[in-house]
Amino acid sequence: MIIVALVQRPARFSELAKSISGITDGILADRLRELMAARLVERQLADGPATAVLYRLTVPKD
Repeated sequence: MIIVALVQRPARFSELAKSISGITDGILADRLRELMAARLVERQLADGPATAVLYRLTVPKD
């Protein structure tokens, strides 16, 4: 469900938590770490005055 949410667009942790019903913050954090370890998702700092972290799908490299 995380990947489905991220296919639409990059999202903040809180946006992901709201879009996936029934998931706890702890489980979401664990799954995001697993997806990052598998290099399917990456964590990116968003531009702007306030520091924000976005999660997005990685781009496959040929």
